[in-house]
Amino acid sequence: MVSTLNLRQAFGEQQRISSAMKAAIVILFCYIAYEGYAMLCYGGTLSILMEQWSISPEQSGLLASCSLVGMFVGALVLTWLADRIGRKKGVLICMCLFGLGAFAMAFATDAMQIAVMRFLVGLGGGATTSCATALVSEYIPNKSKGFVLGLMGAGFMIGGVAANLLNLALIPAFGWQGPYFFSIAPFVILTPLVVAFVPESPKFYLAKGENAKLASVVNRLMPGADVDEQTAFELESEKKAKVPVGKIFSDHRLISTIGIWVVFFVCQYLTYGINNWLPSLVAESGFDLTSGLVFLLLVNLGGFIGALLFSKLGDKIGLRKSICWTLGLTVACLVALMFAKGTIAVGCLVALLGAGFFGASQILFSYSTLYYPVDVRALGSGFAGAAGRIGGIVGPSILGVFYAMNLGSMGMYTVLAVPVVLALLCMIFVVKDKYGADV
Repeated sequence: MVSTLNLRQAFGEQQRISSAMKAAIVILFCYIAYEGYAMLCYGGTLSILMEQWSISPEQSGLLASCSLVGMFVGALVLTWLADRIGRKKGVLICMCLFGLGAFAMAFATDAMQIAVMRFLVGLGGGATTSCATALVSEYIPNKSKGFVLGLMGAGFMIGGVAANLLNLALIPAFGWQGPYFFSIAPFVILTPLVVAFVPESPKFYLAKGENAKLASVVNRLMPGADVDEQTAFELESEKKAKVPVGKIFSDHRLISTIGIWVVFFVCQYLTYGINNWLPSLVAESGFDLTSGLVFLLLVNLGGFIGALLFSKLGDKIGLRKSICWTLGLTVACLVALMFAKGTIAVGCLVALLGAGFFGASQILFSYSTLYYPVDVRALGSGFAGAAGRIGGIVGPSILGVFYAMNLGSMGMYTVLAVPVVLALLCMIFVVKDKYGADV
């Protein structure tokens, strides 16, 4: 039997991911996809609710923003809570909030109830990815972390694809409530799987003195470890000095940091604005609800593919240049949509549009982390992400206000395109790489 085992070192130096850990990764990938479904299925039902309940565009935008406000609160509160009670418990709490919140939407009878339910969905969604990825990162080899964590992050977009497919299938059969009735099924399936097959973070087993349980987990996830409850488990815990917030602005980083915030804001403004309003926008061009749902599906499918392709491109030409290409593609697609006619042309453009702004969003998270020196990376990326959250919150509301002004499809696409042009200019002329080569 092994008498002493440094867990971080042992798991980090593994040559491959065990079958048991692969199962846990698949379950948590589905969990993130489920959150994406709960968040994004609302966009396919928004235009129906506006018509049936006589909800104004301004009110609709505010309702769509409720989930983003919830995400902002959840990212602050539930991630803090999970760090104290256990990340597995955090996963289950998040799933209860966004899963049951989405299911309860099916029984809503007025706009206030929708606002409450969407807030709960966002509250759970705010900490979903951080809880899942933090948990997985403790058990997988160092050489696999980038790929696995990137793949898990893409689960949200797969959830968006699933939301649009099921909107197409369920809304004609069961009305706008159909997608929300279905949302209980993943909850019923995933909850026992998480309980049974997803491990807790090692530090929580150690904190509670559950050496026997931790030994069982280690033997299951790392075959050949040969440990038992008598093994002394160690965790490297680096004590990090507090870094002043002002350091992310020092050494001539002030202007670039503000530029990165602007780009984050615009990308999330676009992501949640389009996912909530696209069916209504294409209706302005004469398309019906079914076509709008198909276009929403294409946006998310294009986004998933685009995120993978442009991330790969970023490895070759530099992340900043890759972001510029994605933003340029986004602007070009929005301008082309002002004049596009026909289902095929519009479908191709919205798929490319999704590849553009979803690709930019995905690469931005990596860029904002690598841009800053090691000691302020968490601060820099955290503040940039917060700027993005604000963009996501105000995006649906701003578009609701403009939609109520009857600007028509050309006016609405202009409202979407102008901020992206600003973001592109920021990446080209404002954001400068402090440490030599392009990040």
